[in-house]
Amino acid sequence: MQSIVTIKNYKPITSLGFGMIEVLVALVIFAGGVLGIATMQLGGLSLLSNSNAMHVAVLSANDMADRMRANPLGVEAGSYNNIKGDTLANCDSSCSPTQIAAFDAYSIKQQLSQNLISPTLQVINANHDLYTINISWVEKAKNTHATKTHRFTFMPYNP
Repeated sequence: MQSIVTIKNYKPITSLGFGMIEVLVALVIFAGGVLGIATMQLGGLSLLSNSNAMHVAVLSANDMADRMRANPLGVEAGSYNNIKGDTLANCDSSCSPTQIAAFDAYSIKQQLSQNLISPTLQVINANHDLYTINISWVEKAKNTHATKTHRFTFMPYNP
């Protein structure tokens, strides 16, 4: 014979929803993820700013080299040797090659000052045919301000 056991007042347990603890745990995990994404975005913005500064330095160095190639008499006269662009220079339609060199350096320095933090410009004549354009600026790092330098070495056009 078989016996059947029955339990009185048995009701199956059904889930009626989430508990408060489960919701809070999910909220903490979600908040941690959002904070991580925000931190990554801030780091990306910092790198973007530094990349833009390098871009400005490269373009300005190339611009200075092009201006030197356009003024071969100024290059031959040594007007670009150790020039820094700190002196105000105005140049009208009739300028000497030396005045054009001073104006070129001043114009580049002004462009750098508008886009970089504490920029410096220096054109160095290593020997008669080889010039180096140094552009330095202060770059924003996480906790410090590091000085970065872009060097562009080239041989200008000789007439």
